[in-house]
Amino acid sequence: MDELHLLAYRTDDTVTIAVTGDLDIATAPGLVAFVRDNLRDGDDRLTLDLSRLSFVDAGGLGLLVGVRVRMQRQDALLSLIGTTDELRRLLRITGLDTQFSIA
Repeated sequence: MDELHLLAYRTDDTVTIAVTGDLDIATAPGLVAFVRDNLRDGDDRLTLDLSRLSFVDAGGLGLLVGVRVRMQRQDALLSLIGTTDELRRLLRITGLDTQFSIA
């Protein structure tokens, strides 16, 4: 199991978080806290860079849905960038591909 490493950077009203490692039931709480700590009121967009994500399980998918709901409540957009073919396939077969802005 890989650890989860997170790095955030900001440009105007957009926060980008680079996610490296495994996003699973054990590491998801760390990402939740990191998102909470790095978002400010008025942020219009959160971008998760998943290009270095090595694994995601159902807990990780649930976290992504929870973050999307939070962003919708703030009238803000969540974008997923750097998604691997495997992650796009997982999002597609779970029906979640229609729930995110994916690049």
